[in-house]
Amino acid sequence: MAILILNVGHGLSSMDNLIYSTDSNVSGFSYKQWGEKYWQWWMSLPQSPNAPQGTSYSDSMNKGCFINDSSPVIFLANPTQGINPSIRNSFECNISSTKPIFVLGISELCNYNAPREDNPSQRIGTDQELQSCVHVRNPYAEVVIKVDNQSIRIPSEIRENTQSKFSFTTDFFNLTIPKGSIHEDWSNGTNPNRALLDAKAVILRPLPVGDHTIKVDIVQVIPGRESDNLFLSQLYKMHVN
Repeated sequence: MAILILNVGHGLSSMDNLIYSTDSNVSGFSYKQWGEKYWQWWMSLPQSPNAPQGTSYSDSMNKGCFINDSSPVIFLANPTQGINPSIRNSFECNISSTKPIFVLGISELCNYNAPREDNPSQRIGTDQELQSCVHVRNPYAEVVIKVDNQSIRIPSEIRENTQSKFSFTTDFFNLTIPKGSIHEDWSNGTNPNRALLDAKAVILRPLPVGDHTIKVDIVQVIPGRESDNLFLSQLYKMHVN
């Protein structure tokens, strides 16, 4: 089960002063650990009572730029996870000039006890299944993150035969899925659940005081799986103080 941006191209040199390197320790944790924390927080969000059947929209994801602004690193709401594109494709928010921002472009999260995508009557139960599950879609995705007039691109590994350091797979970790979660059915009543995450993400350094924009563009085209194709764009207008 999965849900779901950045080849570091020519724009990287101009983004160096805006992004933490992938070997950084940001507020005590690595990139991979912040990816895990993002998902654990997201799994704690309740399902929206008015969400269309078969979707994973949470009201929290449609109310502002962040799904967790109490964390030392702020989690930016993600256009592929829980934002209803028919409701919102832009946000305007206030943010502190002391907070780094975790921008998750696209990710695949899979865990034990979740329904298998190829056979929902069966549940994921091996590490090999987790490894296969998290790489079904992500290698086809390209993400571009633009901060004001500077941008960074994470390419599709499949289409360009290259690997970005901002594209990573975590170690196995334990994921707790509480009752009432937007993905309560993924736990099959079992907690914690062994999980694995593959992600394309960056952590932005705190933005300077003033007005800024963050734009996330996602293109994912998978031959023979048109239902998984994505063409998404999300704009965040940040008033930094």
